[in-house]
Amino acid sequence: MSLHFTSLHFLSLGHFIKVILDSLMIVIRLWLIEERMKHLNTSVVLVLLLCSPWPSAGTTFLTHLGTLCIEDCQPDSGEYKCKTIDKDGKCQTMYCSPQENIDSWGRQCSTDCGKLGEDYYWCKTDTFSWGYCGLVMEDKNHYGSKTGALCYDRCDQKNEVYHWCHTADGWDYCSPSENVDYMNKNCKEDNPCGKQDEDYYWCWLKEGSWGYCGLVEPKMLLHRSKYHYVCTDECQYHESGDYYWCHTAKDWDYCSPDVKVTYKDNPCRSNHYCGLHGSSYNWCWTSESEYDYCGPIESAECTYITSQHRNRRAPENRILICIREDKHNKRKTIFTAEPTTVDITDN
Repeated sequence: MSLHFTSLHFLSLGHFIKVILDSLMIVIRLWLIEERMKHLNTSVVLVLLLCSPWPSAGTTFLTHLGTLCIEDCQPDSGEYKCKTIDKDGKCQTMYCSPQENIDSWGRQCSTDCGKLGEDYYWCKTDTFSWGYCGLVMEDKNHYGSKTGALCYDRCDQKNEVYHWCHTADGWDYCSPSENVDYMNKNCKEDNPCGKQDEDYYWCWLKEGSWGYCGLVEPKMLLHRSKYHYVCTDECQYHESGDYYWCHTAKDWDYCSPDVKVTYKDNPCRSNHYCGLHGSSYNWCWTSESEYDYCGPIESAECTYITSQHRNRRAPENRILICIREDKHNKRKTIFTAEPTTVDITDN
């Protein structure tokens, strides 16, 4: 793989450039959606200037139809709504949930928000009432302080005075946001969270003491499971079972380690994509007569696109694009990784 990066500084025309880059960022995110929904190797033209920039960092909102909100979920005439790009590439306003398991009216759901046999997301709010809702996902990965392992549930207090989560190695302290400790106290700016010669993560605090902390990093890709739940940790290989799996909000489920492959890492048929296809689970054809389970992969900070400059008979030349934004320094860095044209050997 060859790796390239470009840093974009916002100077006198910073605001204008930021608007253009935010629109470009949405286009990049939608390339993967286009491939999954249209299954064509053709470009899509979208009019994005009518729509608002990407929502605040930290949370991803989905509409009641399952499309990505391109702004925060906000109240509009008594109901929560957001702007989104529909499957036809048009900017629309749709219902959404401001928090997990809250309906579009702001009422607490008595059942999980899901499709539940419909083609939209909804939940019951009491015995006789229901409302539209949308999934709410965190954009960050949280890691344990002592184990360094990825949290597979929320990093929160859970009836304690400190923040903690469950990991594959057991429960652990964690940080609710970047460069704060497990008590949500600020680390010193010149002493970010790290191991610092210890076997756990910690930092010196601005108040003068020290505290346990855990790394907080952007999610690069969002994996969905066989039953279309969002994976809350890595899609990992189960060696004895020879399959890939992840934790979900429900329990655990199968997932695909890469795009266009099954949960056993076998390729989907070239003219068929991983999706629900009218079923309650994700699947794809692997041959003319056989199919298998899989899990779609959606963009977060990164997305895959397929290069159009390849021989029709050659394997697909997929390019990975990642965008990291440093709002404090007003800098946006774009990383791209693609297969190299020459073999890489030792030395």
